[in-house]
Amino acid sequence: MALRNEAIQDLKVIGELDLYPVFLSEVIVASDSIQWHRISYTFEADDNYEHLILGNFSSDQSIEFKIEKDGLDHGYYLVDDVLLKPLFDKQRTEFIPNKTIVLKDLLFEYDKAIILESSFSQLNKLVGYLRSNPDYKIEIKGHTDAKGNTDYNLTLSQNRADAIKRYLIENGIDAIYIKSIGVGSDFPIIDNLTEENRQMNRRVEIKLTEQ
Repeated sequence: MALRNEAIQDLKVIGELDLYPVFLSEVIVASDSIQWHRISYTFEADDNYEHLILGNFSSDQSIEFKIEKDGLDHGYYLVDDVLLKPLFDKQRTEFIPNKTIVLKDLLFEYDKAIILESSFSQLNKLVGYLRSNPDYKIEIKGHTDAKGNTDYNLTLSQNRADAIKRYLIENGIDAIYIKSIGVGSDFPIIDNLTEENRQMNRRVEIKLTEQ
């Protein structure tokens, strides 16, 4: 199984097809009787792909198989009733150009600019989007709550925005298309009277614009 953003108009397989499968079955389902076998798999795509491709992505000669006694050296598979549906996360971030977007589920170590590993999935989705849309540049803006003094908050927010920038660069996004800004606690989206509100104010925003 493979995913693409462009449809294949004229498929001629000579040797290996130039596709990277996102799911490769290691087991060939074999049976002496005629019956259905259900194969299921759940995966998370790294982009908003439009086309799903099912099939063998290598040449027939490259496939290793074992012939049973009195068996044939070939076989047929009929794939039927394919169901593909998105599993939407309530916290899913949609990357919309020319709109300020809060990166949800993006967390740092306490009082530091070290990105928690749980945030990598979110950032990898952003990397995938930028790779698929190379005509966009991105502005990253770090925010803090109102705890701490102004200069400290400004430095922390800048360091966190820079950490996101470094992550994008390390994953193949050109630095000339990335701008990181720290604004401290100057632009809260809600008052800082409760911990829940302060957590909402501690955030990273991005804005995608065409180059």
